[in-house]
Formats: sequence, C-alpha cells, structure tokens
Amino acid sequence: MRRIKWIFVIILITIFFCVCSCSTIGHHNRIHVDYAPAIQSLPGGVETFWPSDALKCSFIDYWTLRYSGDRENSFEREAPFFREIVGRTRYENIIRAAKNTLENLEILSIQRVNEYYYEIKITQRIRNAKGEAMELYIIDRWVYAGQNWYHVTREPFIFPGTG
Repeated sequence: MRRIKWIFVIILITIFFCVCSCSTIGHHNRIHVDYAPAIQSLPGGVETFWPSDALKCSFIDYWTLRYSGDRENSFEREAPFFREIVGRTRYENIIRAAKNTLENLEILSIQRVNEYYYEIKITQRIRNAKGEAMELYIIDRWVYAGQNWYHVTREPFIFPGTG
C-alpha cells in the first residue's frame, strides 16, 4: 500500500513538471510569436522548427519577461557570463530606461552553430515611449549550459565586454 502511494506521488510530480515546464513566468501574459512563411510551410509545420521544447520555452519566456518589465527574472535568463560581467543593477537600469512596447515578434530562421549554441533571426515591431513605431532585426543568441537555455546579450556599446 505504501509503495502504491509513493508511485502515485511520483506520477503527480511528473505531471506537474510536464504541465508547468513552459510556464515559469508567473503572472505575465505570454507574448505571441509569429513565424515566417518559410517556417510555416515546413513539412511538419512550426512544431518541427524548434530543436527542443526547452529552447522554445526559454525563448518565449525571456521575451515575455523583457517586454513585461520583469527585469529581475529576465536577468536570470541571461547567460551566466553576462550576469557576471554586467551585474544586476546595471542591467535593470538599462532595461528600465528602454520603455518599449512589443507589437509583433516574428521568427525568420534558426541556425545551429553547434549543439550548445543557436542563433535565432527575428524581427520585432516595437513602439517606444514617444509612441514611435520601429522595426528591429535581431540575431538572438542562445546557449545551453548547466541543463538550461540562456539568452546571450551581445551589445558592446551598451554592455561593454559582451561583444
């Protein structure tokens, strides 16, 4: 009887982690991600685009946190070396100053540089604090370390030492 109870507990814990594996961003509304037509027309569709569900979840979580203003949690999703170089306070001050609103994020392509490093080409249509619309083309970099995917910020002018 005791063994059945433990098996039941293990099953519940497993179900919990499977359901919550891509919902680690708390109360924030997830961003909507659009895909370029070339990705949508893949034989398996968008589902075959991502090399792993973990990378997909990390990508969506990161950009959701960034545009929701949750600087503390978006900082935790930056690569460990970046966090050491820049520091939380500097990161939060720069992100706080941006005050952009995301209108659209479209994924154009993904490139596997090696098994631990991917580059995702995206465009973001944003509106700045003055209400001006801008479209940004970004090569969004991701590194796998310590069993997690981390965002790699490379902005040498804003964050010296990261380029």
